[in-house]
Amino acid sequence: MIHPEGFKGFSSNRVESVLHELPGGSVDLKLADETAHILLNNPSKKNAVTGAMMLELRRCVMEISKWEGKAVVLSGAGGTFCAGSDLNAVRKFGDPQEGLHVCMYM
Repeated sequence: MIHPEGFKGFSSNRVESVLHELPGGSVDLKLADETAHILLNNPSKKNAVTGAMMLELRRCVMEISKWEGKAVVLSGAGGTFCAGSDLNAVRKFGDPQEGLHVCMYM
């Protein structure tokens, strides 16, 4: 596994601090014996992923990595899956290098 902290200029703390500045929505995780369900919950923006949601999604993935179930269901609230990234997040990470750092963090 490649650890992004070794890449020039990358700082997970910096990425996290910027993501915290982009509130809205939530990511809800429910674990059952064999199935996990992740719900993207930002229906007013068609479940567009905000910075706060990226932090929560990463937390969910870390939790699932320790779980011994068999399937993960990813869905969106309000009848819409996900419109993509929230435009405020896209603008915040408009520089290609910063965008790469967010991808490495996730």
